Amino acid sequence: MNEYGRRVMNHWRRFLPTRYSQLENPTEFFSDQGEQIADQVTAACASLERAHAQELRGLDYLQRVGLLNNLRMQATEVAMSDFLPEPEPTEAEQAQMLRERRAQEVSSRMREVMDKDGMPLDREHRLWAMLEDEDVTPQQFAAASLAWEEQTRTRIEAQVDAQAGTPTQD
Repeated sequence: MNEYGRRVMNHWRRFLPTRYSQLENPTEFFSDQGEQIADQVTAACASLERAHAQELRGLDYLQRVGLLNNLRMQATEVAMSDFLPEPEPTEAEQAQMLRERRAQEVSSRMREVMDKDGMPLDREHRLWAMLEDEDVTPQQFAAASLAWEEQTRTRIEAQVDAQAGTPTQD
């Protein structure tokens, strides 16, 4: 296994332990990855050297070596980036993503039954009648509206949790 393969393997061990553990033959896998990277680096270096040919001709030996090394590092960075997947999220990050998805789903479903002012989309709902009833005080209406919204949210959260196979939040 070449240097590139070892670097990719170390990245996977550290940042992708689950995926790494699922590999049947890590040595073969990372050896192959290393060879692919080496091929890409070689091709990218040749391309960069052609692009900088004029500049290279005008440099003294040490400047030329410095520029060639810089071009090789650029080519290596680009090639390696294709083989270094993003790290797996931690358990805390996964839990946070699940909470965010749940909240988005609940909000989306709430918008299916409630308008932007918090009123039911169903114009036959009792809140609409209360809104027009002069005997209902603003406090009574606000309390009924809040109760409806809380009941609706609780029901939708239970539905979302049941569909996701997760326990409901207390």
